[in-house]
Amino acid sequence: MTVRDEQLEKWPRTPEAIRRHLHEYYACITSIDGHIGRLLQTLQEQGEYERTIIIFSSDNGLAIGSHGLMGKQNLYEDGMKVPLIMCGPGIAAGQSDALVYLLDIYPTVCELVGAPAPQGSTARACRPSSRAARRSP
Repeated sequence: MTVRDEQLEKWPRTPEAIRRHLHEYYACITSIDGHIGRLLQTLQEQGEYERTIIIFSSDNGLAIGSHGLMGKQNLYEDGMKVPLIMCGPGIAAGQSDALVYLLDIYPTVCELVGAPAPQGSTARACRPSSRAARRSP
């Protein structure tokens, strides 16, 4: 329990401390959501939304009090599961429980735009479907 994130809060973790950290985390999510909304609105206003591939991901999950832990230095689902959201031309609407390595995003984008995938890479395209997607802002 000496790694950086575990030192964000003293032991034992109190409900008040966890609420404070969750409040800060949710504030960050709200801010990101607002900025993504601004980006999507700008794409629509400029007529580029329907021809733009949008990808949102993160490098890891975050435990905020889960299992009594803070941060991301654990192997629980809270610290391992990350968002990966893709939408745009050629991406079908829906969701998947498939496991994807973030390196796979590069060859996936190559495939979506019709570019050759990099030679010598072990990454694989994770394109969910070749059906044209319908999406709403």
